[in-house]
Amino acid sequence: MRVLVCVGFIFIIPCFLFGQMYPPAHLTAVSDDDDVILTWEEPYSPPEPTELFYDDGSPVGGDPGEFADFVGVRFTPSSPCSLLSARMRVYTPMGPVKMLFMVVRPDGFGRPNLYDLIVPPETLNVYGISSWYEVALDIHPYIEGDFFVGVTKLDTLINYIFLDADTSSPPRSFMYDASLGGWGYLDGDLMIRATVVYPPGSEKVVFRLPEQLSLPVVRMVALPADVLSFAKDVSDTPIGYRVYRSDNFASGYEWIGDVDTTVYIDYDLPRGATYYYKVSSIYPGGESEPAGPVWATIYDTTPGVLLYDTLLYDDGYPSGAVAWEMTGSKSAVRFTAPQMAKLYALQYYFYTVGQYRSAVYDWDYEAGLPGDPFVEIPTEEATVPGWLTENVDRFGIYVDSFFVGAVIFQSRSLSLGLDVAPGLDISYDKNAVSTGWNAVPDTNYFIRAILRYNTGEALIHLKPGWNMVSLPVIAPDMSADAIFPGASGMVYSFSPEERRYKVETEIVPGKGYFVLSLVDTFYIVAGTPVNNLDIPVKAGLNIVGAPQKYGRITDITQYPSGIIAWGFFWYNPDHRGYDRYTGLSAGRAYWVYCNDDGIIRITNE
Repeated sequence: MRVLVCVGFIFIIPCFLFGQMYPPAHLTAVSDDDDVILTWEEPYSPPEPTELFYDDGSPVGGDPGEFADFVGVRFTPSSPCSLLSARMRVYTPMGPVKMLFMVVRPDGFGRPNLYDLIVPPETLNVYGISSWYEVALDIHPYIEGDFFVGVTKLDTLINYIFLDADTSSPPRSFMYDASLGGWGYLDGDLMIRATVVYPPGSEKVVFRLPEQLSLPVVRMVALPADVLSFAKDVSDTPIGYRVYRSDNFASGYEWIGDVDTTVYIDYDLPRGATYYYKVSSIYPGGESEPAGPVWATIYDTTPGVLLYDTLLYDDGYPSGAVAWEMTGSKSAVRFTAPQMAKLYALQYYFYTVGQYRSAVYDWDYEAGLPGDPFVEIPTEEATVPGWLTENVDRFGIYVDSFFVGAVIFQSRSLSLGLDVAPGLDISYDKNAVSTGWNAVPDTNYFIRAILRYNTGEALIHLKPGWNMVSLPVIAPDMSADAIFPGASGMVYSFSPEERRYKVETEIVPGKGYFVLSLVDTFYIVAGTPVNNLDIPVKAGLNIVGAPQKYGRITDITQYPSGIIAWGFFWYNPDHRGYDRYTGLSAGRAYWVYCNDDGIIRITNE
């Protein structure tokens, strides 16, 4: 059995200790029975940065902007590029001044559009006497066409960004006068510069997400919205590769072999053991820094287990009952599934007997009421009082989050048990002539839902638009096309090293993905359940998945302790925003922000 366990993506950084020697790219670990197969790609040489500027370096005066004014420079790169940093020459003899640093796209008239941000705005406290002030950017967004770099002044001091004497036609330096509410041009060039990277050749992928992917946390968690793939420079090809292994993530790596290919197999490893690997490139002049670590665990094959769970809000003893004068009226209860599951049955406590119909509805998130029907079963007969079970397994209803179980009254003699439950807002009514549902606060109708869940199946619900998902089982075919049929080419991971999205062709347990779907659909993926995960994380943003479990997973350990700074956030496709969680659900993926490299261990014993 060949199972894909862990993938690590390595952003290539020049190794100044060894000259132009780069580690391998895209290091991957795969478990195969008692072996671990390591694969990687030849090193990628990063292109050299280029500084864009129009000033001559000789200041003649300061900009005329005042409090709340924007001043900035339009840059015209020679081709699509990635923005790395910016700098400006400042004069602040009275001490630090405050400004809002901004990078924006142009509006339709060639001026800055202060509402079309390329990178998140950053508040700076700038101090320098006729010196250059550097602004390092944490993300590398793909930019095609002109862009503007500038600042909005948050201080009453003026004239603290230098101008030179050059003029240009059309002008390149702009100012927004906040007091007049209008745009103007500056005579001379503002001494603001931008450092960019041009990808070699034209091998690039451009992809813009339709919803802004940013978490509700200050600056440090801003996400790039574009994808930039660099072409490979094969001028620096290594003559071989060196493999290191450890049983500890942080230390103890020992050399285990050299190869002249991009594959290494570590044979005959014990079941259940986890090993960590690093791989370096060997050049005629020495050895690069290592790529990694990545790791693999030799998993025991565990069959799926069939589980049932009853969702209920009542105590089993009704204090009253509800009946309807008009047949066709409905009473319902909203349920919250702890994770994706199949709806097996509905249960009703009938106080008196008669004819009824069972029904299941989805949830209308915009209206906050029951929505469209999954199924409305034909009329049946309740012949004795008490609990009655309606099997709905045959209808193939899969639920996650909110759904609604209901009974449709078909005779005046039928009544449904209820309780008065102050503060509980889960019950709803709809009479036979009404066009809409009504909430019935402080009331608990005696309706229960039974969910069926198989640990050997991953149930994944894709809704129209972007979905944040993971895979908690190991399937026979782990390709993206097999796991997400119909979403070919639209499965993206996020590389924390490179701070960008990447198209994926293989799915890995423990990793999270954005998947684009054009329809509302379910995927059922059968395989060996993954019950425990060690997920490597990098300083910054990571997307992580969860192991297989029915219900929320809260047993999460951090190595080193305290590396999780913010998390966990799941992208909710219903309201196109982020929900924050303290536990994880199988089949979903979550953003987590870490303040250091390490491991997140998620266990489900």
